[in-house]
Amino acid sequence: MKRITIIVTGIFFALFIAGTVTAQDSNLDEFAKCLTDKGFKMYGADWCQHCLSQKELFGESFQYIDFTECEQSPKACNDAKIQAYPTWISKDGQRYGGKRSLQKLSDLSGCPLSE
Repeated sequence: MKRITIIVTGIFFALFIAGTVTAQDSNLDEFAKCLTDKGFKMYGADWCQHCLSQKELFGESFQYIDFTECEQSPKACNDAKIQAYPTWISKDGQRYGGKRSLQKLSDLSGCPLSE
């Protein structure tokens, strides 16, 4: 009987964790899409540790961020006058250098960050 209780508890826990991860991923998808829809762009380089750390905050949802890899697109980064990585640029031309927390990006953009 005790063994069955442990197994059932484990199954419910696993389902709870799976549901939480899926909901969080979905919320980050919407957040990343909102940033792109509002004209926020991130410029960086694959070798840049701060850029990698910024990408990790989004996880799989980073695919929805408008990102320019400056080593592959030097003209685009030169035209945007990128001098440091990562750099976020808003639609109105405001520049935000360095890694930004998701909450800070939410504050800057007005995009809701659901939990």
